[in-house]
Amino acid sequence: MTGKELKKALQHIDTNRQPFLKWWRKENDFADIELVTEFLQGLDPALEFGGYELLDMEQMWALVKQQSPKTVNRDERRREEVILWDHPSRDGQPQQVCPFTAQSLLTIFNVETKGNLLC
Repeated sequence: MTGKELKKALQHIDTNRQPFLKWWRKENDFADIELVTEFLQGLDPALEFGGYELLDMEQMWALVKQQSPKTVNRDERRREEVILWDHPSRDGQPQQVCPFTAQSLLTIFNVETKGNLLC
């Protein structure tokens, strides 16, 4: 499938319900996960893709938790759901408290996987 075909398939996706796109190359040797909105902004219509899968927040949380079972947990603070991430912050704190958002999940996932995701 080309980037043009993929863009057409994603045009009517509810990104509030499924904000993540897992895509892989035709060679099926590499996969990446991005926010759908950001993926579409930089999409080259001529690129070839092997396939894709849409993920919701809970599916992405499961991937983050699977990748880093000892360093991430969910909690509630001030009636808001947060992610407790045992990862030194810029100010040296051993644990970061991140909002439970699509961007936070993707950032944690990318740091924990070092950007390497195999199919």
